[in-house]
Amino acid sequence: MWLKASFTVENSVIVPVFVMILILFIMVTFDMHDSVVARSIDLQVAMKFEQEMIAQDKSKKGQVLSRAVTNTNIKCILDGKVSETAIDKRIEEEKIVTENRQPDFVRLISAGLKLKDDAQ
Repeated sequence: MWLKASFTVENSVIVPVFVMILILFIMVTFDMHDSVVARSIDLQVAMKFEQEMIAQDKSKKGQVLSRAVTNTNIKCILDGKVSETAIDKRIEEEKIVTENRQPDFVRLISAGLKLKDDAQ
């Protein structure tokens, strides 16, 4: 009694394809996780810099960056070692912390309050 080999051949082709698609999906998910974690840590470091005004104080800046590197290396799945300069460079390039321009802020708030009063 002879059996058709189509079932075996199909499974030998289809199963590896689905396994590779599954692995690719998992790797993309891990990469997205790492980018979200890195972005979150960048924002936390930028807020810490802004709160304590330590962007120019090298010793405090180094302490905050070293804690950020430790956090990033612990929480990321795929990324290897992240350096302090990489985090500092991402913060500087994205301009997360911007200079506060008091007159513009006051003008915008005043205009918003005036619109609110006019609506009522």
